[in-house]
Amino acid sequence: MSTSSYGLLQKILGLTSSSNDNERKAAKLKLDQLLEKHGVTLDELQQKIAENDNAPEESEPINFYYGKAKKRFDPALVTILDSVAKYYNGTLIRKWVSRDEGRILDVIASSARKIEIEIYTEFLLEQLNIDFEKHIKENPLDQILHGREFKNSYRKNWAFKVAQRFRQLKKDEQVNGREIKQDDGTVFTQEGLVVQKKNNTELARNNALVKKLYPRLASASGYRSGGSGSSAGREAGGSVSLNRQVAGSSRRRLGGV
Repeated sequence: MSTSSYGLLQKILGLTSSSNDNERKAAKLKLDQLLEKHGVTLDELQQKIAENDNAPEESEPINFYYGKAKKRFDPALVTILDSVAKYYNGTLIRKWVSRDEGRILDVIASSARKIEIEIYTEFLLEQLNIDFEKHIKENPLDQILHGREFKNSYRKNWAFKVAQRFRQLKKDEQVNGREIKQDDGTVFTQEGLVVQKKNNTELARNNALVKKLYPRLASASGYRSGGSGSSAGREAGGSVSLNRQVAGSSRRRLGGV
């Protein structure tokens, strides 16, 4: 099948999710006709879309630093960045630099995911700050009575809840499928098995780079939950929207959890 034919099939597949009934029905009929003409099944088309969602050179694993080296990191930042990286089949390493500089956050992921990981992390950190300021405005005694401990525990537990939702979202997508929004605004659902296969392939490539860069990598200790702000933080982290769209060859929509 030629590249132009494949592109046409992909576009028509996107139209089968149109909110316009007539357009959706016409697209489904046309898609069935073209799939039969080219001897391709719907599963095979979706698999090809999954495999070619990014150009080959953009899918190569890379490592990139998030921020500067520090002796101590904000637990909420580390938790959020780690959860976003894992959603995109990546890994976060707190790389040792020196005694004077401390460590730096090193992310290993597909190069095509770098922008997505950075944008989602920044979006969530911004939302965390908004939620905390809103809570303190409505409940000023919490910080007065508990001081900085309330803020720290609120932020950590907000991030813990978001990380939990990301893990569940990824599991659900591998069973129920993932919604993909095309550049023309149309949406289609990528089947769960296709999502799972793509995740496994991407994860294997990224893990190979992790082993190459960090052959003696040890497990890092986690952060403790609890604290005076834990309940409020988890409640807010459980309601923050994970809907976010990032431009690219296709646009992934996070949501549903």
